Amino acid sequence: MQTAIVASDRLGEIFDLSLEREENENKKIQPVDLKGDIVIKNIDFRYGTRAIVLKDLSLTIKQGEKIAFVGESGSGKTTLVKLLMHLYPWEKGDITIKGYNVKDISYDSLREKISYISQDIFMFSGTIRENLCLGRKDADMNDIVEACQMAQAHDFINKLPLRYETHLEENATNLSGGQKQRLAIARAILKKPDIFIMDEATSNLDSISEKAIERTIETVCKGVTTIIIAHRLSTIKRCDRIYVMDEGKIIEMGTHKELMNKHGRYYELWKEQLPDNEENKENKDNTQLIADKESSSVSNEETAAAPATTPILAIPGLYIPEVSSCVAEAGATSDCAKGGSNP
Repeated sequence: MQTAIVASDRLGEIFDLSLEREENENKKIQPVDLKGDIVIKNIDFRYGTRAIVLKDLSLTIKQGEKIAFVGESGSGKTTLVKLLMHLYPWEKGDITIKGYNVKDISYDSLREKISYISQDIFMFSGTIRENLCLGRKDADMNDIVEACQMAQAHDFINKLPLRYETHLEENATNLSGGQKQRLAIARAILKKPDIFIMDEATSNLDSISEKAIERTIETVCKGVTTIIIAHRLSTIKRCDRIYVMDEGKIIEMGTHKELMNKHGRYYELWKEQLPDNEENKENKDNTQLIADKESSSVSNEETAAAPATTPILAIPGLYIPEVSSCVAEAGATSDCAKGGSNP
């Protein structure tokens, strides 16, 4: 009962919210495209009156680059990309895309040129086709199928009773987490954006599907500025640049190789993910190979030092022939089988 009351209160607050428009919204610019550098300069941001989340943050993302943000939860990665879409106002600093200040671009014009796949996938009650076309209402069926094939979604859609006309429940509760992520990726591809943002977009996929979609993204996003937020570091090794964030600041940046050579925070994060660490696996294999060689060497030395015959415990009154004599003549079983005779 208490949960229902809280939910109804929150719903009332949402209904009371005004439309996301400013007084001068109609006067804002509407660029033809946003194919240009992204410059973030001295940004400060906090949620309401809470502690500051981003502090004096600055960076430049070149047009067409593929970059990644990594770091522990709460370091400010998702907050930063949401500021690129002007989902929140910030306290200090500027964000420009292709030379345009984000605050001067109309909301619709800005967001229709950005594809954002969030950690939480949102699907509405409606058909699969309707959900896919949310970002591009003029898409024809060929475009939809092509996008779904790229996102590894076409096969499972074809197995559904009504295929692309299959009705989804609210938030697609009749689909698995991996299926929802595939649809979200297909929707983002279908939009053909100038900026592509993936926030843990493949976390619910198996490794085979994840690798296939990585290859697809590399092909589809050639020339498109791509921003990836990831906890699985194996998925961002090929990025042009990786930013390591901690407590709202960038503490390291560079390629995967450069950051590994620094032996800093990124190196520590990488080493913590042993199952995904190919270099660690290679080191393990080399260590095992050395250990095997040493073990083999020790074994050979022991064999060489061992006596030719194995001494056997002598029991008074009982004669037992030497083992070597029995083994040497496999066919001669007379003495060995009989066990010899007492002297």
